[in-house]
Amino acid sequence: MEHLRRARTSQEDWTRSDEYHNSFLISKDDGLEKTLERSRGEGLDDMAASAAQGKFLKVLAMSIGAKRILKVGTLGGCAKFSFSTRTF
Repeated sequence: MEHLRRARTSQEDWTRSDEYHNSFLISKDDGLEKTLERSRGEGLDDMAASAAQGKFLKVLAMSIGAKRILKVGTLGGCAKFSFSTRTF
């Protein structure tokens, strides 16, 4: 059974996956880019939700027909762009 165990997914794996999917599935969002720049300028840690993660959160919210979303965050506000935009 030992051979059936899967290796843990590393942060590098997730980063590579995000970069790959973001490169062709998700268009640039000027508001998100400005927010990321502001966050970096303020010295915030670079651990914001990626565009792919934000898009996934929006799909989840839409799939249950959410009318309101309470998003509690502690960083620069990047994930909120996924919910606040009207288009995919």
